[in-house]
Amino acid sequence: MDRRTQIVIAALSVFRQKGYSASRVEDICRAAGIAKGTFYLYFKTRHEVAEAAFEQTIERYRAQAAHLADRMPEAMDSRECIRLVTSEIRTLAAEAEEQLDLVPVLFAVLSERLVSEESNLPKRVGAAFDGLADAWAKVLEAGGIADARFLSRTAVSMLDGIILHAALFGGSGTDPGQAAERLCRLLESMVDGGNR
Repeated sequence: MDRRTQIVIAALSVFRQKGYSASRVEDICRAAGIAKGTFYLYFKTRHEVAEAAFEQTIERYRAQAAHLADRMPEAMDSRECIRLVTSEIRTLAAEAEEQLDLVPVLFAVLSERLVSEESNLPKRVGAAFDGLADAWAKVLEAGGIADARFLSRTAVSMLDGIILHAALFGGSGTDPGQAAERLCRLLESMVDGGNR
């Protein structure tokens, strides 16, 4: 693991324990086992560390889409295609579930950049989700599933909504794993003729 990633992981741990506003650069350095000067070689502020964490999430979505294309066999029937996509949904939901407590931190830190006209962050986030939806659509199209592009975009949007709702609002009925599982069963039932 490179030093930059080490600092990001330590910062996320500190943000979880103390909350973003109570976290200091010194806390991050202590958690990472580095000197304060080393921190400043990689980041100017703790705000930059939070941005780097968000960037890693975007990159993970891009990598997930690329990995899916590599795993897709030449010939697949519609059930195999749906299973491949629902496997991806379950994986992403499980990963997101482990980091739900960080979503409010990232929103607090990045909220200005998300609405700024000068920022390219919304475009990059959109591109990551588009890449995921396109990868899923290719799999569904390979299985001859009708409206594959619409279905994949809808599934990505639903997964995003499930994760955001659970992270920001919590409460009963917001378990992302359970909600993602229901989404997967819905997609699978579409191929099985609604028999699930």
